[in-house]
Amino acid sequence: MGVPALYAGSGSDYIEQDTSLIADRKKALAGRYHAVNDEVIPEWNFDGMLADIRLFFDIGYTLSQEATFPKWKDKSEFKEIGEKR
Repeated sequence: MGVPALYAGSGSDYIEQDTSLIADRKKALAGRYHAVNDEVIPEWNFDGMLADIRLFFDIGYTLSQEATFPKWKDKSEFKEIGEKR
């Protein structure tokens, strides 16, 4: 569409190479993810999630301090409206 934006989503690449850990994680969540019995387990490790949050904050903060901003694509249908702001 040509709208300058950042998209922060979860990926599917794992730092861990031990596939048994991935299988264990899937098994632990099966049948309970977003279900009535879905509760936080104290043993869960949220380090990756925290690293993502820090990265997203750093990107947003850095962009908020910039004097220049992303440019519209030349053929974007929103370019004319966006540049009036």
